[in-house]
Amino acid sequence: MSNLQRSSSFFFAVMLLGAVGPLALGEEPARPLKCAGYRLSRAAFLLGCCGDLPVTYPGDRFPSPLDRVQRATLALREIQLALRSPCPQDRPADRLDLLVNRVGAYVMRARAGAEDAKSPADIDASLRDATIAASELKTFVQVHPDAALKIWFWIAMTFRRSGRPLETIWFLSQVEEKCCRNDKAALIQIALVKADTLFDLGMYSAAAHGYSEWLSTADEPSLCGQNRSLANVAELRRRGFAIKTYGVERSSTGVCVPVTEWEPYASVPK
Repeated sequence: MSNLQRSSSFFFAVMLLGAVGPLALGEEPARPLKCAGYRLSRAAFLLGCCGDLPVTYPGDRFPSPLDRVQRATLALREIQLALRSPCPQDRPADRLDLLVNRVGAYVMRARAGAEDAKSPADIDASLRDATIAASELKTFVQVHPDAALKIWFWIAMTFRRSGRPLETIWFLSQVEEKCCRNDKAALIQIALVKADTLFDLGMYSAAAHGYSEWLSTADEPSLCGQNRSLANVAELRRRGFAIKTYGVERSSTGVCVPVTEWEPYASVPK
C-alpha cells in the first residue's frame, strides 16, 4: 500500500471514529441537562402531581411499586441534587418550587412514617422530618413573602400537617393582613381554616367565633366537602356555644364535588 493510500485510510478511520466513536466505545448518548426543571419534574411525579403515568417525568424510570416513604425519600434526593448543583439557566420560579416541594416531601414522609410506625425510633424519625418541614416552611414564608401569599392555602395546610397548629394561626393572621381583603372567597376559606385549627387546639370559644364568621359569609359552594367542619359546628352548639344557624347550612341544591384538601406537591403561580 502506498503512503498516500495509508494516509487516506487513516484519515477515513479518524473521521468515522469521530462520527460514531462515543457509541462504538460504549458511551451513553447525550442526555438532558439535569438542571432545576429536570429534577423538579421527577420530584413532582414522586410527590403525586400527575398520577402514576411514568411519561410525566424525564430521565431514568423509578422502580415500581414505591410506598410513600420511598417516594418522599427519592423526591428529597432529586431536589437536593438540584439545589446542590445549580445550573446557570435555572429559572427563579423553579428554584422556589424546589424549596416548596422539599417541605412537601418532608411532610409526606413524616406522616407516612408515623402512620406505619412500628417502634419509637420510627416516631422519632417522623418527628424529625416534621420539625425540618415546619422550620423550612417558616423560613420560606419570611424570605419569600410574595410567593407565600400566592400559595397561602397550601402553606397553611402544610403547617397543620406538620403538627404546627399555632404556626398555622400565625401564618393565616399574616395572610389576612397582607392580602385578600377584597377577595370574599379567600376570606371565607381563611376563616374556615382558622376555625378548624382552633377547634383542634381545643380553643372552643375562639373556634365558635371563627365558625360564626365563616357561616355568616359562606355561600353554598364553599360548604362543599366541609362535613368535618360542619360536624365541629354541631359539637360546639351541643356544648352551648351560640353559633347562629344559617339557611346556607340547610341548602342541598346542586352537585357537590369535594376537592382534595392537600397534596405534597405544590407550585408557586408564575
